[in-house]
Amino acid sequence: MADAKRVLPVLIHHESNAKPQTGGRKNQEYLRYCIEQACKYNDKVVLIGDEANKEWCNEWHHVNEFKNERLEKFCKVFKNWSSYPYAWSLSIYKRFFLFEEYLKRNDYKECVVLDSDILVYLDFSTYKPFLNCDAAMEIPKAQDMEALKIPNELRWAANVGLSYFKLEALTDFLDYCTDIFENHMEDVLRPKWDAHEKYRIPGGICEMTLFYLWQKTKPEGTVLNLLVPDENGFVFSGPISGEENYLRGECVVSRLTTIKKIVYKNGIPCYVKKADKSLLPTYSLHFIGGDKIYMEGMYKKQKPAWKAVLVRWYWITRGKLGRIKRKLLKQPVG
Repeated sequence: MADAKRVLPVLIHHESNAKPQTGGRKNQEYLRYCIEQACKYNDKVVLIGDEANKEWCNEWHHVNEFKNERLEKFCKVFKNWSSYPYAWSLSIYKRFFLFEEYLKRNDYKECVVLDSDILVYLDFSTYKPFLNCDAAMEIPKAQDMEALKIPNELRWAANVGLSYFKLEALTDFLDYCTDIFENHMEDVLRPKWDAHEKYRIPGGICEMTLFYLWQKTKPEGTVLNLLVPDENGFVFSGPISGEENYLRGECVVSRLTTIKKIVYKNGIPCYVKKADKSLLPTYSLHFIGGDKIYMEGMYKKQKPAWKAVLVRWYWITRGKLGRIKRKLLKQPVG
């Protein structure tokens, strides 16, 4: 008798009112592309959302279904040491408590977490490296904040927009996270937050910070870095903006689109390495912030839509003209 196929749930959390940077409910269409793309490769995709996206996924749950005492306790001790709105800052932690409760109620021992602005090209249930780790996330090699212009190791970034967790690891992280906010903000988080405030650097303490610190406490080999090529030479994608994936300056950026140059090979997206122009195949594409305008074109036609390119250059030009205007207004008359 054949063994039953391993079912690995792909969990997405998306609340319209927790996404101020995307213009509210009228600008959430990218969530559809994320779900539809994930469903092409995976049998079980779950959306934990709100009434605005109730019809968008075959398995949908309202966020209120999975609120529990652990989440309530965290909300009481949480403090927003970041430049982001309070509701958004809290929501990026809250989703992991919701995911933990979903796993427990449905007797799952592992899951993949997926941000709502990512396209994936992989059946995660067949990805063997997940069998040999407790968690997996995207950890860039450089961990200094470039904006400081002085030697430092205060970036503290582990991206969990696409990540994997065994239930025990997720529970351990949430215990760690609650303890840090309740008892150790001053001695653990203060150095990073002070740097952001002193030098007026946007960002601050977020879930990436806590995941980075947490994974540093784990035995070597138990947390997989998804930015490092696997045995087949594939990686997972950090943000499609900029040259960095695992390494700074690693990838070619298109002058036209201002995002990484992306070439599809056999239906799989590849970045172009800056060093030798070879291809770097990736299982995912992550469209953070304003790069979401490119998501529709990549989903439908595997290339940026011209409309999106024009919108990008409209905002770039508008920004440049605004800076020129402000500079001129500061100059003395006569």
